[in-house]
Amino acid sequence: MFNFVFFFGYLFPCLYIFFRLRQHFIPQRFRTLFFWIYLVIALINPIHTLIADGDSDFNVGILTWITRYIFPYYFYLFLLLVVYDLILLLNAMVRMVSKERRKSFAYRIMAFAVLLLIPSLIVSYGAYNFNHLQVTKYDLEIPRKSSPLDHLRIAFIADFHLKRSSEIEKVERFVEQVNEIHPDLVIMGGDIVEGSVETPFLLQVEHIFRQIKARYGVYATLGNHEFNRGPASWPFFGNAGITLLRDSVVEDLHGFVLAGRYDDLYRKRVPAFELLKHVPDTLPILLVDHRPTDIEAVSKTKTDLQLSGHTHNGQLFPFNLLLKLLYRLSYGHEKIENTHFIVTSGIRLWGSPVRTTGKTEIVQVDLTLK
Repeated sequence: MFNFVFFFGYLFPCLYIFFRLRQHFIPQRFRTLFFWIYLVIALINPIHTLIADGDSDFNVGILTWITRYIFPYYFYLFLLLVVYDLILLLNAMVRMVSKERRKSFAYRIMAFAVLLLIPSLIVSYGAYNFNHLQVTKYDLEIPRKSSPLDHLRIAFIADFHLKRSSEIEKVERFVEQVNEIHPDLVIMGGDIVEGSVETPFLLQVEHIFRQIKARYGVYATLGNHEFNRGPASWPFFGNAGITLLRDSVVEDLHGFVLAGRYDDLYRKRVPAFELLKHVPDTLPILLVDHRPTDIEAVSKTKTDLQLSGHTHNGQLFPFNLLLKLLYRLSYGHEKIENTHFIVTSGIRLWGSPVRTTGKTEIVQVDLTLK
């Protein structure tokens, strides 16, 4: 499976870019030089991936910085070359630009420069967008039932992917922005920790997270990355002052019910119906599930609101369009039956720090209980 993904996700686009650039733009006398330069640049990403893991010394420094941006740059260069080839195919039928003009030095230089520049601009925008933390607000109304509350403000985040190469300043800024919301409740929806919990960096994060201020506390559920790391990473949550929900329910949390599910990587996780079967339908019920894969089943339970992450809203266009085919709700809000569903695009990203679709966000949910 890894070899399949590597070939079609990186190797095939690299080969396509190499042969098409060489054919369209590189004069014969420069092709050997082009080959070696291209080979060195193209190999940086796979070699770095093979020798580095989430907490190694190879995951910091200039090599890592270069690697982070090569993949999205190549991805958009690949898409542009495909579009360029389609335009050439159309041109062969309608002859908008003559063959002589296309082979001229000035035309090839201009087209080559434009093809190299556009992905740079796209990746630059994506890097800015990724680093621009925003607050996305939802105002929802749910049944009050017998709750003494008439309003509940939730700060919800997911997909922090914290590891050694993360920036501590951005963690501090995140906590500041959460506290500026003045939430009653903070919920973390999985994929919070990616690296080892023994690193000095994550020990700092534990201290910073303890500065989150929420009247009813901070709760979290596990994502697929915590499962990939195994139980060794789970003590991080308790050390950071976060209550971890693992197929468990807090039945009366100051006027509402809060439940959290294991990630669906765990084949023995309890179905949503079973998890909530014995919960009295006398208080609003909030459910946290890292992936929005089970929302139709959840909509048939007593749940009033489910919060999810995982999708990153595709991260890179046009993957967000593909996600719409995989998930009923890949981002945003939808009400199904009597249940509200919210999916966040997350705080950070897995892989390249470039986001060309969606936004880096803290979700603020203001619930009116009537």
